[in-house]
Amino acid sequence: MKIFRGRGIPVPISWVVVIVGLIHPGLALIIAVLALYELESLVG
Repeated sequence: MKIFRGRGIPVPISWVVVIVGLIHPGLALIIAVLALYELESLVG
């Protein structure tokens, strides 16, 4: 699963979660949950 930033550069969501997790673990957890919800809404 890829997430697209402003300039159209594909950024793997796992990298985002890892980088944010180093700075703010709670925020990384929120991002991971939101990503799962989006994935389920796309599948479902």
